[in-house]
Amino acid sequence: MTTMTSLPTPMTALAAESISRLGELAPEIVVVDDTPANLKLLATLLTEQGYRVRPASSGALALRSVHAKAPDLILLDVRMPELDGYAVCRQLKADPHTCAIPVIFISALNESTDKVQSFSVGGVDFITKPFEPAEVLARVKTHLELRRLQQELERRVEARTADLAQAHHALQVSEERLQRVIEATSDGVWDWNLQSGETFFSDRWYTMLGYAPGEFAASYAAWQERLHPDDAAAAEAAVRAHLDGQSPEVDIELRMRTQKGDWQWVHDRGKVMERATTGEPLRMVGTQADIAARKRAEEQLEQYRAGLEERVAARTAELDKAREQLLQSEKLTALSHLVSGMAHELNTPLGNARTMAGALDEHLRQFTTAVNAGMLRHSQLDTFLDRCREAVDLLERNTARAANLIGQFKEIVVDQSSLRRRRFDLRQTIGQILFALQPQFAGAAHRVDLDIPDKLVLDSYPGPLEQVITHLVGNSLTHGFVDMASGLINIRAVALDATQVQIDYADNGAGIPEVIRHRVFEPFIKTRLGSGGSGLGLYITHTLVTGTLGGTIRLLDHRGPGVSFRLTLPLSAPERQGAERPSAELPA
Repeated sequence: MTTMTSLPTPMTALAAESISRLGELAPEIVVVDDTPANLKLLATLLTEQGYRVRPASSGALALRSVHAKAPDLILLDVRMPELDGYAVCRQLKADPHTCAIPVIFISALNESTDKVQSFSVGGVDFITKPFEPAEVLARVKTHLELRRLQQELERRVEARTADLAQAHHALQVSEERLQRVIEATSDGVWDWNLQSGETFFSDRWYTMLGYAPGEFAASYAAWQERLHPDDAAAAEAAVRAHLDGQSPEVDIELRMRTQKGDWQWVHDRGKVMERATTGEPLRMVGTQADIAARKRAEEQLEQYRAGLEERVAARTAELDKAREQLLQSEKLTALSHLVSGMAHELNTPLGNARTMAGALDEHLRQFTTAVNAGMLRHSQLDTFLDRCREAVDLLERNTARAANLIGQFKEIVVDQSSLRRRRFDLRQTIGQILFALQPQFAGAAHRVDLDIPDKLVLDSYPGPLEQVITHLVGNSLTHGFVDMASGLINIRAVALDATQVQIDYADNGAGIPEVIRHRVFEPFIKTRLGSGGSGLGLYITHTLVTGTLGGTIRLLDHRGPGVSFRLTLPLSAPERQGAERPSAELPA
């Protein structure tokens, strides 16, 4: 037991502020001294600084107090009866629950051997009596802060250890899952450390090529040695490009030599997973898949495709031949129908002519008999002459009708004079056609509006185009504007692109009955019964547009009165056999 002669000094403002910040969490200190005065002095000093103090007057009491509740720090006197400070410290350090509590020895002993022994039993500091209160407080504060930092470090280490354990577990789960996926896909795996050159090939990588696992050392060179000569350059270039950062991954199909010496198709995919800050690749991993079966299937499919193309070509030739025969048959059928219709149409005027010829023959026989008998009267002569004049008039009308039908029939095949190809301005040409048709407008207030841009030039056949416009205008005048004092025809044209022109023809006439709209381009279909005409106008128009002019024509859906036709023609018509091109043409 020793006696302290130093008196406590007043609490400094800095120390008070330091402890007050701790609040309710102020550190707890066990003070051990067998001298009551010393025990009270230390307890008072520490309490005034805001520390929580638990005094103990003997070593045994100190051990019981510490085991009941571990303090943050222990101030321990060395010289005590029965159980001195060294023995107390040894027991505390031997217990894993108390071994980490810092112990500061306080003693009047000042020999170096005493200090060495204090540190050897586990003490963290040694204060010699008599002591300065400021020194005690400074050392207490320092070791409490060290204790706090140590505890914080331990907590962080524990948290980091837990995180690492969790990450390690997640990594194990991920690796197991990856292994199951790899086994399920039957792909081989490779891993290449570019810094060390160490390379890993999975068992499946080896067995895929017929090798035993590990039969040869895994390396980039081993992979290169087994590349097919025709694939090596492209494969190595793909790897180099990816290592240089020129591609997102390596994705190549190539052939590799198997253990038996033949070649097997594989699909290699790989990616750099780690690069240095300089961009240098450090690690690359990838997979290798067996695609031999797929390649065989592709080869068989290619052979089948080639054979199929040959069969398709042969079948297409047969179909083309059959189509040509069918086309000829359809042409003959159409011609037969056309001739039949023409014969039917000609039958009326020719029948009338034959009937009149027969009647005239009978009148002539009667007239001849009267003349030969010398019994001809003046009235008989007048009657005979009147009947002759009637016959001539009837014959002229019916033969003219027949001639008109024959003329329209000739237009269907487009005579050679109309197959003169040249460059012409569409607006100017249609204007000339309409000017030539002015006599057909005589006595009526019908009007034609032309909306065609200048310099819209076609390289085509103006003759057939003239016939098309003539038939459309004639159809409007004959069928559309009947019983109308003034009708309107609108012809509009616009270039669709650099190769096509669209011509819209419309009138505000009577229109076409719904029941025959789908047949308007068939021969002998008349848009208005009892109006005369042959029923060939729109058929001829369709034949010229789709044939000689190389375009299309259709009847548009039209609300209200009138009709609308839309023609789409190429700016450059297709070449036609027998077509003539004059030497002087419209300049481009």
